[in-house]
Amino acid sequence: MRGHGTVNVRFAFESQLDEIAAHLGIDPAVIRRRNLLKPPTVTVNNLRVQSYGLPECIEKVVERSGWMQRKGKLPRGRGLGLACSHYVSGAANSIIRSDMPHSTVNIKIDRDGGAVIYTGASEIGQGSDTMVAQIVAEVLGIGLGRIKVVAADTDLTPIDIGSYSSRVTFMNGNASLRAAEDVKKKIVAAAARKMNCAAEDVIMRNDKVWKRGASEPGAHDVAAENILEKADAPRGSVQEVSGRVEGQILRGSLQQKRKEEGPKDHMSFEEAVVSAIDFSGALSGTGSYAPPKEARGGSFKGAGVGPSPAYSYAAQVADVSVDEDTGMVTVHKVWAAHDCGRALNPVSVEGQVIGSVWMGLGQALEEEMVWKDGLLMNPGLLEYRSPSAVESPEVEAIIVESVDPEGPFGAKEASEGSLAATIPAIANAIYDAVGIRLREAPFTPERVLAALRTKKSAPKALEITRGADPAAPKTFREHGGSLWFKGKGPQRHVDDPARRAPTQIEAGED
Repeated sequence: MRGHGTVNVRFAFESQLDEIAAHLGIDPAVIRRRNLLKPPTVTVNNLRVQSYGLPECIEKVVERSGWMQRKGKLPRGRGLGLACSHYVSGAANSIIRSDMPHSTVNIKIDRDGGAVIYTGASEIGQGSDTMVAQIVAEVLGIGLGRIKVVAADTDLTPIDIGSYSSRVTFMNGNASLRAAEDVKKKIVAAAARKMNCAAEDVIMRNDKVWKRGASEPGAHDVAAENILEKADAPRGSVQEVSGRVEGQILRGSLQQKRKEEGPKDHMSFEEAVVSAIDFSGALSGTGSYAPPKEARGGSFKGAGVGPSPAYSYAAQVADVSVDEDTGMVTVHKVWAAHDCGRALNPVSVEGQVIGSVWMGLGQALEEEMVWKDGLLMNPGLLEYRSPSAVESPEVEAIIVESVDPEGPFGAKEASEGSLAATIPAIANAIYDAVGIRLREAPFTPERVLAALRTKKSAPKALEITRGADPAAPKTFREHGGSLWFKGKGPQRHVDDPARRAPTQIEAGED
């Protein structure tokens, strides 16, 4: 399960909001629009919001799904449901009680123009290594082919506090951006000296360096590229590159070439790097990131849970049908709009959104941990029933870019945020289809049928759910788990050996 309890609360919140809208006779999309924030703002519980793409998210899914034309006009058993969600871009308060940075990144650039990024952030399939490489490449104006990412432990890399809370692209991305800017300053300073211009007039782009006012060098304008090609040639021509040592300069090298030719308006990235190394002896940069104090919440009790330097927003519409004879719920399509700030890698963002919706579908329709007397009854993952590609409906991912001023190039969270809206969107669609409100997930055929029979006041309505009403459960779990309702402690089954009175052992018995 993903989202650490926020999914459960969002299910309850969005379901209740839909009930309020139905009671007041207001369209679910309209009531959400009326309660939107106006950024920049600080909420009543001291959460700082600087970018807010939820209005556009709602607008997009309402438009794409044909909400205004179809809502309430579909045949019995078919319905549309709308729900929204938001999520943190990493927790503003570290799980490690210290003032150390949340992320730190080191960058080392070699004489051949290759950049090595050292980061402690763990790549667990979310694409964080790619994000780090893209950010550094953008700052330095070089291609991804020059970059190598070393993501390891603290024997090799600086500390990163972990891949959790949807924080890595935002926080490690900011650290990478700052490290790249640090090393860029050194390259620019060296290039400015070589080109006899001010540092602010140096432009770095497409593996080239030139001064403002000069035309961007073409693909074959820099003679140093030919030298590099010779360096990679088979043995025999290597001596043309290395030459012999004259003091500290190699004849035929990039340094000698620039010395003989004098100042120019442009140079290759390798030439600029070599110049910077000549001036400093080594070329590296360091960057770190920690959320600012104003993003860490208030001083009241509980204020430390929830604050983030930025928040993502999402809205979803689910198209659902319910078979009233079998209780089967079928999701035909989900429209999912996600405000991710700036999409640094749109393909990756779409994949994250689709994956989050898919996980939400599993929690909504299939996945359940069955407890009995405090014991987990699921025998294994086979019986846990997580969804496969066969059960996945069409998911239309819609990227909304609000560009957050705190994020790296404006980026925000783009992973867990889309999950929480899926469950209430399906629940609200079930209500639109057959008029029942389900309070507990997953929405299994047994629970759907029990709710339908309860609504119709049919005899023996609740036998299939052991007398529990899925529309108004009075126990924590309706499948017979431990009861914590109204102050009751855990109750065991009457036949549980732990409930039996201990037998007294007479003296003399072994």
